[in-house]
Amino acid sequence: NSIDPIYTPYELISPTDFKKWSANQTFYMVAYDSKGEGYIKPANIVDSWMKWSDRREYPNGIIMDPLKPHDTDGHYNLFRGFPVKPEIKDWDLFDTLIREGICNGDLTIYTFVLDWLASIFQKPGTRYGVALVMRGNKGIGKGVFAKCIGALLGNHYIALSQESHLTGNFNSHLANKMLVLADELTWGGNKKNEGALKSLITEDTIMIEPKGINAIPVKNHIRLLVASNDDWAVPATAGERRWCVLDCSDKFKDDTPFWDKLHDQMINGGTQGLMHHLLNRTITTDQRKAPKTKALAEIATKGFTNIERWLFDSLSNAHFEVRQDGLYFSPNVWPKEITADTLYSDYCYHFKSHCYHGYPDSKSILMKKLKHLLNLHEPKKKAFGNNNRCQVYNMPNLKKARESFSQVTRLILDWPEIID
Repeated sequence: NSIDPIYTPYELISPTDFKKWSANQTFYMVAYDSKGEGYIKPANIVDSWMKWSDRREYPNGIIMDPLKPHDTDGHYNLFRGFPVKPEIKDWDLFDTLIREGICNGDLTIYTFVLDWLASIFQKPGTRYGVALVMRGNKGIGKGVFAKCIGALLGNHYIALSQESHLTGNFNSHLANKMLVLADELTWGGNKKNEGALKSLITEDTIMIEPKGINAIPVKNHIRLLVASNDDWAVPATAGERRWCVLDCSDKFKDDTPFWDKLHDQMINGGTQGLMHHLLNRTITTDQRKAPKTKALAEIATKGFTNIERWLFDSLSNAHFEVRQDGLYFSPNVWPKEITADTLYSDYCYHFKSHCYHGYPDSKSILMKKLKHLLNLHEPKKKAFGNNNRCQVYNMPNLKKARESFSQVTRLILDWPEIID
């Protein structure tokens, strides 16, 4: 009934290493001399087992398949079943932690999260490509939440505190996992392992590489759970679909009586009650469409491309900054018309003043991106400012421009109040 899962690691070793490992195990067997008289003699336990006709063997290799019985069709199945028997027991305090703490009282998020958990047990063979990210201070229940769910999975759950253990080589510890907690993961813009992390969430197979053995593809059954107190916890970007990001509440921080009662309830039937609920819960949400949250938007803005960052800042400030074609743009005045040259000059000025890395995008790439982000129509060639003939765009008003940007990036963005 402990809320801490039990880990049962395994290791693939060569016959030679297996023999060395078992060399200190004394094994005696009955042998017969030339006269047919029996006597006891020592034997090598590995050699004897290798020759034993009743040894267990799996000619078709190792699989991880929670939909099949153990060790079927000549396979050794890494799935060993769920360790908790479901019972109708009270688990209301853990439910309160999820609703009021993890989901911060948002019932839409709360419903999605419970359905996300239920899908692990009801539909273990189907992954929906969405990871759950809990963002918040230490001591508010993120770890307790993960451990209580992990207790339902036993050795099919693991908590990792180093990014290299999640996305690096020698990752055989992931082969039989159905839920992985990335504990206090800090992203901070590191691009090195971004592809590996996203593949872990969405791809049907992952490459498993035990030490000393060639990497092999295996079916991916992992759901990723991230706990972090860092603002930039994961590599979420504009239009993101992989991350459901939650800003957790501090409601239960330092509430020792609540944690004591929760612990007592879970070890006295709450774990079984939680298992019963998740196995029998009706899943009503689309698990491939995570709710868009302000927390996700805050992370995604940190991962904006140079053009997206420039336009987001311009829309937030409600004006552009440069002087072009003999015209000034006053603070808090959004232009009705603007030239392509002005837009590009402003972009380059913003790029330089904010010390972006690399080089500015070309003018043609900028305008192509802007047409998409702001739904701009084709420009007209006409006199503008000191220029007798240039490309002039009719700009949507600030409200529509912000709406278009939010819609294209699929983010819930908090815009500053418009000052007329």
